[in-house]
Amino acid sequence: MLTPYIPILRAPSDNSPTWYKDFHNIFYLSQLTGVLLLSYLETFFEKISKNIILEVKRDYLLKHKIISCDYDEENEIIYINKEDELKSLDIEDFLNSIIKEHFEKHFEKMRIYLTAIGIKPNDDLNKNINIDLKELLKTTNAKNWYKVIKGFLNIWEFLFLYSISETTFKKILDITGPTREESLIQNIIDKFKHKQLESILVKKIPISLGAINHLWILYTEFRNIYSHSHGIITQRARSNIGGKLENFRNSFDPIALGEFWIDITKIFENNLLKKDKIYLLQDIELNIFRNFIIAFMESLEEIHVKDITNHST
Repeated sequence: MLTPYIPILRAPSDNSPTWYKDFHNIFYLSQLTGVLLLSYLETFFEKISKNIILEVKRDYLLKHKIISCDYDEENEIIYINKEDELKSLDIEDFLNSIIKEHFEKHFEKMRIYLTAIGIKPNDDLNKNINIDLKELLKTTNAKNWYKVIKGFLNIWEFLFLYSISETTFKKILDITGPTREESLIQNIIDKFKHKQLESILVKKIPISLGAINHLWILYTEFRNIYSHSHGIITQRARSNIGGKLENFRNSFDPIALGEFWIDITKIFENNLLKKDKIYLLQDIELNIFRNFIIAFMESLEEIHVKDITNHST
């Protein structure tokens, strides 16, 4: 299962290694946090904002075909054609409120507080503020603010997952000093391939160890882009991604992948890798990485438990 959203990591047993127990806890800390933030966003929209926007911005929504209307004998029926854009309008309103209340009025609030305790505020803190949401949106590869917020949540989870995976792999390999992150998976494969790692892994996701290595190399490239270039795609980054993405796709057996092959071709599409724009991770791209990490960690844990069991008999 490569592309569906399946954020479930098998619980550790008494025989599980310490690294797996630690990984399990930190993994779910990231998952619960991400789901909570997204749930707040979605719930607030459904319970509070949605009906207000449908009423207040009705003409705009109809004009831009975000909604359409029909009628039966007694009632009007509203169809939402572009839900992401509807949510984006809500987010834009909320962001404008944040700009006004938390940024533009910040000095005034601070001045009142400082004056009340007998301190004269420094006028240098009263800064000119010009936050243009349209201009901010142009710095990304997204078309609306819902995709921006969702994309940044995906980036946060990806970087969190990559970091805890990197740390765990170094524990397994007993690496204490600097190392090339790109080589970690290959080093793990070299250490465990004689213990039927591939046959255990393929039961969870239909990909080879070679494909796993290319997957890690590709996502390491994105990890470096987010860590060192703030997610902005340069021409050099586009070239690096292109080669690594081709290696990743070519490492798959389309027959083994079956229906999942179609989804694989839709990741990191060239038209979304816009030069000098922040690349926001799509759900499918995060799902592939998360599902790979889950399957790989569970496979390594299974090998450890089998070794313990064999040694005790």
